[in-house]
Amino acid sequence: MDPISQKKVLEKIQLYWPNRDSEDILAILNKYGTESYHKEQTRIHLAILKLSGGQLDKLETYLETARTDYRDVLAWAEYPEEMKIGYTAKSKMTPEQVTDLRRRDREQYLNWLQGGL
Repeated sequence: MDPISQKKVLEKIQLYWPNRDSEDILAILNKYGTESYHKEQTRIHLAILKLSGGQLDKLETYLETARTDYRDVLAWAEYPEEMKIGYTAKSKMTPEQVTDLRRRDREQYLNWLQGGL
């Protein structure tokens, strides 16, 4: 199964908003992907969903962030620990520590992607 799929986007929408029409949320998400420079639409939609935590106001906020620079929402969603500690702290880490940090971030993202909220 390709974990980054439109089906996964719909699954996450239904988990976060079980009492809403998925099409309403998709209409909001589909505001990203309308421009030629909007890359990896499904991946970005998943990042926005993850970051929103099921809060509609946050969904709109992260959507606007993605429309400005999609790399921000990808980094925050897929590498939260690395983004939280920042460049300065990371530059003081050993290569092994950085590898471990990125492994943990990857695991947390895949757990979210494959699991629930």
